[in-house]
Amino acid sequence: MMVEAGKEAVNDGQPATHGREGRRTCRAEQRNGMIPTTLKVVASSSSQPPTAVACRQSPYQLSPTQLAQCGFMVFPLQRTDTLPDGGHAYVYDVQGDILTYKIPPHGFNPLQAGPAQLAEYGLPPRPRAPGALAQWTRMMQRMKLVPPPPHLIGAPIQASTTPTTSLNWSGYMATSSSASAYYFIEGIWYEPSITANSCGSTSEEVTWVGLGGSSGNLPLAQDGTIAGNGYNHQAWSEVLPDQPTIVLQPLSAQPGYEFTAEVNLLSGGGGYNFYMYDSYTGNSVSFQQATNSYDGSTAEFITERPLNTNTEMYYPLADFGEVEWADTWVNSNSSSSYGIGSYPNDQITMTSNGDSSGTLLASPGSIYDNQLFYDYYYNCD
Repeated sequence: MMVEAGKEAVNDGQPATHGREGRRTCRAEQRNGMIPTTLKVVASSSSQPPTAVACRQSPYQLSPTQLAQCGFMVFPLQRTDTLPDGGHAYVYDVQGDILTYKIPPHGFNPLQAGPAQLAEYGLPPRPRAPGALAQWTRMMQRMKLVPPPPHLIGAPIQASTTPTTSLNWSGYMATSSSASAYYFIEGIWYEPSITANSCGSTSEEVTWVGLGGSSGNLPLAQDGTIAGNGYNHQAWSEVLPDQPTIVLQPLSAQPGYEFTAEVNLLSGGGGYNFYMYDSYTGNSVSFQQATNSYDGSTAEFITERPLNTNTEMYYPLADFGEVEWADTWVNSNSSSSYGIGSYPNDQITMTSNGDSSGTLLASPGSIYDNQLFYDYYYNCD
């Protein structure tokens, strides 16, 4: 399919079917054994401040004034550059880091593009393994890059770093003694539905992939989705310590459908390429962030309760039921031989006090076929 900037993708009504049915038995067996014993931006003409729900449900439908009333930060588009092939680069300054969104020229076809062209526009490389290639082809056939907005939005939330038994993380982390071991990560998960829990409407959860951040003094580059507390499965990105808060992206996920997130260290260093894709609409975003913050000693696939940067307290964990990770690739998107299970890894459990003595909030099951696992919700706080 041709990639045409400015056109919205139309859902074809076909749900994602990437092996979901065949893993339900494994999922149920795992959960039963783990019960704990203890885009288009529209500036509204309304002069009234938006409600808290409106702030979070559709932030890119609000004006800069309304976003400020919501407590969000606004990062205006700085300039637009024309690329040699006729594409365009949209440049933003986000708290000192330069984010660049590149949109290909009309008629660009990712299925016919070479490796250099795919890299230029931040699109996932073409895999060689037949199964991975078929999946990549389906994504590229439907993929539509979302037009960059007049401004990016920073929310007062931080997806922060953690130890193995955690106050805020649940999932798996590939580990290494080398600071440059991991340079590429791609995760595909079924976006979870959020249901009410005893902690009320302020509960939140973020699902993401990332490089680094296994301790508070190490850089962390990550992207994913946020849900609960009014957030409508909004995509976001963050590089710590450069940014104290997440940057909301002009893209949303759909509960029950696959969502793809990728972080890729740029060749030669100096920043990252971020790529996210919603399989329900075919919409995607791709951008580069210039930074020297890099730690390649870990690579993560995580569900988290984020930090409220205004109060410096963690939000209660939203009831996400379960997150099904369909693919967890590290250093390549070629085959299951690059799945998280192929690397030394830590299983991370989230508890109320960050210690095994605390109340279990969320915990992952075992890894299957090197790359498949489920993360389960138990308690909100």
